[in-house]
Amino acid sequence: MDARQLLKYGCNSALVYESDLEVLNPSDGIYLPRMNREMAINKCVQDGVTEEVIERLLGSFLHGSTNSVPPALLQLMDTTSNNEVRWIPYNMVPALREFGSHGPRKYSYLLKSICNCFDRFLDGKIASGSAWENLFLMTLLIRCVSHQFEQVLLPLEDNKYEGSSVSFNDNFLDTGENVVDSCKNVDDFIRALKVPDHVPHITVYHPKHAQFEIFDVIVKVATEPCMAISSKRAGAQ
Repeated sequence: MDARQLLKYGCNSALVYESDLEVLNPSDGIYLPRMNREMAINKCVQDGVTEEVIERLLGSFLHGSTNSVPPALLQLMDTTSNNEVRWIPYNMVPALREFGSHGPRKYSYLLKSICNCFDRFLDGKIASGSAWENLFLMTLLIRCVSHQFEQVLLPLEDNKYEGSSVSFNDNFLDTGENVVDSCKNVDDFIRALKVPDHVPHITVYHPKHAQFEIFDVIVKVATEPCMAISSKRAGAQ
């Protein structure tokens, strides 16, 4: 088991052991970690997955506040000596997938994309830059959706952009072609964007091909009355 797999299980040896048993002996039924996870997620779905629930939960990934986590999910997280929560991806990625299916439609694709980023991080080749790039992208999306900005990566004023809508590889003009595949540089990207229905709006663009010039990730912020562009090299963060 490599470091990324350990990260998946939150470096929890008991969880690693139980999960390995489930893989080795699938006919024995659902093991306790997965059973607890499914029960906790179902409780949250029954209580209602709102925009606020999603945004506060994602924020806990960054600041660790227990008050931001639905009570049913606390048992699925690790707790530090400072009484802060630390996510265990083995539990939280399935939770986000279910929240995407049962929560507000506007967050469905974003939550799916966050989960897919972590899956690509896990499945990437050892020492692969693209694998770690997906971890960067996942954190960037979490920051945007939860409105947890900071001065280096996302130098946005919290009170001004707190209500920002967010899109990922979306919000393009209908040109009859796949913009995500066809854009080759920042100018192509800007020309393909449409004016968002809601402002302020944050668009995160991640090219799916290596031919895109210079940048790995682009963040565009649309405000009234102007638009701003911020481009970051994932490997430099």
